[in-house]
Amino acid sequence: MWGHVDDRLAAFCEGALSGTEARSVAAHLAGCRRCERRREETERGLALVRSLAAAALPEDRAERIRRALAEPAAGLPTSPRLGRRPRALVLAGAAALLLAAAGAFVRQRAPVLSVEPAGEPLTDFEQTAAALQRQAVQGTLPMDLTSDSPAAVRHWVQERTGLGTNLALQRPGEDAGRFQLMGAREVAVAGTRAVAVAYRIDARPAVLLTARAGDVADRPRAWSLAGKSVRHHVDPASGVKLLSWTNSGQIYTLATELPGLGLESCFICHTDADRRRLIRAIERPPAPPP
Repeated sequence: MWGHVDDRLAAFCEGALSGTEARSVAAHLAGCRRCERRREETERGLALVRSLAAAALPEDRAERIRRALAEPAAGLPTSPRLGRRPRALVLAGAAALLLAAAGAFVRQRAPVLSVEPAGEPLTDFEQTAAALQRQAVQGTLPMDLTSDSPAAVRHWVQERTGLGTNLALQRPGEDAGRFQLMGAREVAVAGTRAVAVAYRIDARPAVLLTARAGDVADRPRAWSLAGKSVRHHVDPASGVKLLSWTNSGQIYTLATELPGLGLESCFICHTDADRRRLIRAIERPPAPPP
């Protein structure tokens, strides 16, 4: 665990780190595939915990837990340099196991896609994403950062705005020649600070727009135990497909022209084979009853 950022991942995912610490963790994640996988597991576990209803805990049991946490753990080695760190590592390890188990459970659940009629009004956030995508198609979308490096784009976005973009650092063989990252730019949406990441999939431009969820009033409901609810719209002016969702404290809208619902545009971030199968299954209509 030494040399990695396991002990700060939960605070990082919750936005509880200082700016300097958050940038340090983001920089480490950009170059460490192991810790990036742990971050994904931690986010899934935290989302699961948030989705559970609060339960009352008897006061005597709560007091026993408080006392146990306040006392040094018996049988653990200590030293003036480490102090109580071994105990902290045990607690952190237990928490990590719980989150990993929760993540493994959540991965088995299929995402939920909530499709809205194409005629519904677009939100300001969706309108902005559609306008940026049209600029990308016309080759007139200006970039604050031009780069085809996922690590560089992730680091720039985190450093510039504190927002997260989970662009895949490594791609499977099936993606050969499909994805080309173009860069990123900072934008304002109705006074809200946001970031747009532009890329091509199958030579078709796509734009991923993200901002802090708390800054956007008309956001989709957050990821929960029931899965990921993705709002689907079509821009009536251009026919651009818009996929919007809320997860880990951020709202996202993906503007794409891919066939069907355009869900394979999500593979700019999702490279896990099981997750891709779930996403592709959403594209297919349910089989007729026998």
